[in-house]
Amino acid sequence: MLNLIKMDLRRTFRTPLFYALLLGLGVMLGTFAMTGVMGENQSIAALIGPVSSAGNMMSTMGMSMVLIFGAIYVVSIIGKDFSTGFIKNILTIHANKSSYILAKLVVGTIVSALMLVFYIVLMIILGAIQGLPVGIPSIGGLILFIIGKLLLAVALNALLIGFELTFRNLPISILACFMFGMGGATMLLSMLGSSLNIPLLQTISTFTIAGSSSIGMLTIIAGDFIHIVICSLVWLAFALITACLIMKRKDV
Repeated sequence: MLNLIKMDLRRTFRTPLFYALLLGLGVMLGTFAMTGVMGENQSIAALIGPVSSAGNMMSTMGMSMVLIFGAIYVVSIIGKDFSTGFIKNILTIHANKSSYILAKLVVGTIVSALMLVFYIVLMIILGAIQGLPVGIPSIGGLILFIIGKLLLAVALNALLIGFELTFRNLPISILACFMFGMGGATMLLSMLGSSLNIPLLQTISTFTIAGSSSIGMLTIIAGDFIHIVICSLVWLAFALITACLIMKRKDV
């Protein structure tokens, strides 16, 4: 598995895809931040993420885009492996199917972590250019916020790995990145619960990856962080088990 990770990391930093996604993310979020769409120009903290339960929706969406772009990278490299037939060489020479999945998850985690760091540094720089106050409640809150988002990124990457291995269709998988990352499925559950007067569906919606991401704030709230950790681990376990079963039952 280590050889697979090293190979994919070399591919990451030697091919345009990673840099194109990073550039696209920076341009999009940078435009939002400089035009006042994100954080309502209140503080640098508001650009990074919600400071309170009444936080700005666009700052939440900005962090969601970071998770989505990381997932897009993962499904893209898997899609390329299948479209070129390289997957057969990988599994013949380097590793078994389970190791392939875990290696892709590790590389996806590294990419997501780099995008998270890039996002936070970008928001700090753009906030400073605008002369905004820092406004971060505490360093501990920021650290927990980053850890929570990284855990959700790992879970989302694992879920989309399983999705791409199932359908082996890159456009559909990219659409799924937005559907699950931006909360389309979460919103649908919440709307159904509201329209059908089934509160349980609204409660369930908060335990999706996007639903858990929406409760993360820069303020230290132990209950919210525990919620994120539990949801991330449950979705991660479900996604990995599903992906392994899919790979064992389908030909490459």
